[in-house]
Amino acid sequence: MIGSIIANYEIVREIGRGGMGIVYLARDTKLDRDVAIKVLPEDVAADPERLARFEREAKLLATLHHSNVAAVYGLEVVDGVRYLVLEYIEGEDLADILSRGPLSVDDALPIARQITEAVEAAHAKGVVHRDLKPANVKITSDGTAKVLDFGLAKALHEEVTTASGLVTSPTIINLTSPTNPAVILGTAGYISPEQARGKAVDRRTDIWSFGCILFEMLSGEKVFGGETASDSLGAVMHKEPEWSALPPDTPATVLLLLRRCLAKDRKRRLQDIGDARIELEEAIADPTGSSLNLAVSALAARDRRPILAALPWLLMCLLPMALVATWFVMRTPQQPRPIRKLTLSIDAEQAIPFFAVAPFAISPDASRVVFVGPGTPFTSLYLRSLDQVEALPLPNTDGATRPFFSPDGQWIAYEDDDRLMRISARGGPPNTLCDAPAFRGGAWGEDGTIVFTPDRTGGLFRVLAAGGTPEPLTTVPEGGFANSHRNASLLPDGRGVLFTACGNTDDWEKVAVWVYSNETGEQKELIRGGTDGRYVPTGHLVYRRETTLMAATFDLDTLEVTGPSVPVLEGVAGGGIWNPAWFSFAQDGTAVYMPGTGSTEMSIVWTDLQGRDEPLSDRNGEYRDVALSPNDDRVALTVHEDTDNDIWILERQRDILRPLTFDPADDRNPVWSPDGRWIVFSSDRDSDADATSLYRITADFTGTPQRLTTAEFPHIPDSVSPDGATIAYMEIHPESNGDLYFLHVDEEGVVGEPEPFAVGPKWQWSAAFSPDGRWIAYCSAKSGRAEVYVRAVSGGQAPVQVSTDGGFRAAWSPTENRLFYANTEKMYAVRYTIDGQTMTPDLPEPLFAAGSGRSVFSDFSVASDGLRFCRVVPTDDDGERDQPVVILNWFKELTDKVPVTD
Repeated sequence: MIGSIIANYEIVREIGRGGMGIVYLARDTKLDRDVAIKVLPEDVAADPERLARFEREAKLLATLHHSNVAAVYGLEVVDGVRYLVLEYIEGEDLADILSRGPLSVDDALPIARQITEAVEAAHAKGVVHRDLKPANVKITSDGTAKVLDFGLAKALHEEVTTASGLVTSPTIINLTSPTNPAVILGTAGYISPEQARGKAVDRRTDIWSFGCILFEMLSGEKVFGGETASDSLGAVMHKEPEWSALPPDTPATVLLLLRRCLAKDRKRRLQDIGDARIELEEAIADPTGSSLNLAVSALAARDRRPILAALPWLLMCLLPMALVATWFVMRTPQQPRPIRKLTLSIDAEQAIPFFAVAPFAISPDASRVVFVGPGTPFTSLYLRSLDQVEALPLPNTDGATRPFFSPDGQWIAYEDDDRLMRISARGGPPNTLCDAPAFRGGAWGEDGTIVFTPDRTGGLFRVLAAGGTPEPLTTVPEGGFANSHRNASLLPDGRGVLFTACGNTDDWEKVAVWVYSNETGEQKELIRGGTDGRYVPTGHLVYRRETTLMAATFDLDTLEVTGPSVPVLEGVAGGGIWNPAWFSFAQDGTAVYMPGTGSTEMSIVWTDLQGRDEPLSDRNGEYRDVALSPNDDRVALTVHEDTDNDIWILERQRDILRPLTFDPADDRNPVWSPDGRWIVFSSDRDSDADATSLYRITADFTGTPQRLTTAEFPHIPDSVSPDGATIAYMEIHPESNGDLYFLHVDEEGVVGEPEPFAVGPKWQWSAAFSPDGRWIAYCSAKSGRAEVYVRAVSGGQAPVQVSTDGGFRAAWSPTENRLFYANTEKMYAVRYTIDGQTMTPDLPEPLFAAGSGRSVFSDFSVASDGLRFCRVVPTDDDGERDQPVVILNWFKELTDKVPVTD
């Protein structure tokens, strides 16, 4: 290899090797510069799936451009060998420097600040390092710190090959779960507690690792060192740092920073690496600290006993200083409030459901947050004062969704049972304002009106906040991509409304932020590829694209965007492209958002009747719509990749996942025929209406899809009858909501006319034929909430309600008279008896609880033995719920990133 030429790179010498591959110094003969060549390990290059993932990660890493990040120049393939071309950094590893002893505070803090800047830049791009350690930090001769190998732990590795060298190099092993060993941990002395337990990681893992590096720079000792990997991992999970090992001249602010970075509970850990950068900058500028309370607290953290012993003396000494400091502060011009991020902890019993849409709002005066939590059967509203620890339920709000405040913060509007409601923030009975058959968001104006979207399609309407008859406000233009206006947000002084224009598609080029002028009645597009536009008093228009909040300057007089869009907040949760971000802000600049990646990696598991999970496959991905074949040997899934959904089949015996459909259209909702020969699915291929029609395809990977329906409105398959002749499906209709139909298909593939089974006026969905084909179970909201019903396929007996406390998915046992269903809290089983044409259910029997609430109970399939379920569940469903984050002085952060000029 040495001396050879690969493309335009001449290999000079080997400069390193390890779990990330072999690294060579090379000369770029075209650009006349030194580069680093990292050759991919053979196990990565030989695995198409891992290689594809690596290439996606490499493209993302190449977007990182920062002076403290080693750049990615390219990804090359020569003679079948794949390698990364990286910036070559001349300098010494921080690990080698620290092997000679600790750094002084004056030398350590500037290096630490540069590391935070590098990590902050990566996190802004959605990249988590996962293996941050001194060996991955180079220090150049001029003192510049360069962080190497961002994201490569995730990009290169998927499964374990060896457990050796864990203390000093990346390893992929899970020491806590014998059923799921393939988890990237990183390097034992620097991994976070959640990594050590094999849980999913996020940016807070890098914050922990940074704390380990900073501690080691100052003390010269590994904060969680040990003779073996097990010793180090045990220290990470169970021991506290030896704070006394830090030098006496460590600034108080840095001591507190280290405590926050090394909090074992990631919910109590520092939430943003940018806050660490700010603290380091303050410590460098003012090593003694400007707050007496801060210094005393930090010193107490190092060794409480000496402080407590000397407390009377300290108080006598500090009291005069405190008086002088108070006089000085009162005479000194006040500095702008600092930007801070805090976790808004919500008890597990009140946690926001994973299926919620627009689940919280902060009051205009930033005193309270209203949010959607568990209720009967699904949701209810809770009110949390920010100066209180606990949230209180708002009585009589069962079924509430999408809450928002009145301008004075005294009232809360929301949707419940297809109606727009309002309730006093002090409690009391709610009032109905008007009908809203499929509410899609609203905003309360200073003029005493509410602008809202009452239905799934159509324009915005306006209604008096006291109630009345809604009046149309906007109209959806004919011939465009949009069929709906939603997510209304009001401009100040009654100037108009921002809203989302969208259609029935996941295509980001078919969604846009529009504005309506109250003065002229004109409506126009502002930003294509964005949703949920909101005006911020700083002079910005903020909107969502995927999981990023974007901002651009906005002219209220012309109602025009006046500057380029810039990312201002990464990793914000939100639903489909037509739904709002989980984000809200108050008039003083306080903001609340829910962290989210925009993608949920799922595992395929068996779940027994006691709720115990075990892996069905070692493969994880963005899965949904799980369907188990009749003899349990295959699993059909919807697999989401980039912007596409396709049907894939997992062959259980070989644990091979293969795509069944390839069209760039949206293919999803697979349903097996009883003989396992066919899969029926929904797709918007060949559609001009952005509506999904029904298709079927042979499950042996040899056929092409046959179109079964031509849909004006979306069709979603639910079940195929035991004789294979009838398909039960749902049509999502703008007037009657969800309707159930039967579609008959003969042995030659000839399709009959759809036959209505359960039509309007409320939702009907999730139909399932019984094993003998005589009965059909389905869900309906006709009672005002979702319940499970059963009726005879041939008619006769009226529908029998099976569930008693809500239900939204039902499936039959293939072996006994038993029906399974789920609501948001539990899985249930119902035994039943058949007497002629009469079906009589017993009382539901709860099987197991929903746990953290993130498990997707709507995606389950009953095994042929009737004793377990095939499900997809989030890989990071570890019982911990995501918690909202409060940003103090967010307007300052916004204007720093997107300045407003006169």
